Amino acid sequence: MATRLPAASIEIIWQDGSGSRGISECHRHSSQDVAAVNAAATSLCSVLLNVSDAAIVEYITKWRFYISDARPTSGTTKNYGATLIFATATTDEYAMVEVLGVPTSYIVDGMIDIANADIAAIGANIIASGYCNPFGSVATTLIAAVPTFTP
Repeated sequence: MATRLPAASIEIIWQDGSGSRGISECHRHSSQDVAAVNAAATSLCSVLLNVSDAAIVEYITKWRFYISDARPTSGTTKNYGATLIFATATTDEYAMVEVLGVPTSYIVDGMIDIANADIAAIGANIIASGYCNPFGSVATTLIAAVPTFTP
């Protein structure tokens, strides 16, 4: 099996005159540093604007790292997941983290049990690491976890 190298993806968010938005995505090899990838994204955006009447409202750079080619265990229920909801330092703003493949054993009385040691450990890691919502408000407290189902 060939070694997979991590890649940076650049999502370019467009908006036309009606307010409709769309996304273009391209990839860069991650052997480049952040400054090089951002410079390339800025350069690409400038030439794309020459051929479009739409505006580029932002671009987002994501770094992908492949941990392994591991497959789920046989006990994983692929249709279930959890959305962990965190209070943030900003009043009335929340942060959410989605977890896929969560076994139904974590569901208690219709909710994901945030007192469970495994779920609490995820919450503690998110908080200690300074993760935030898309607006930059840092997660401070795990307040709930809701089960999700994808048919």
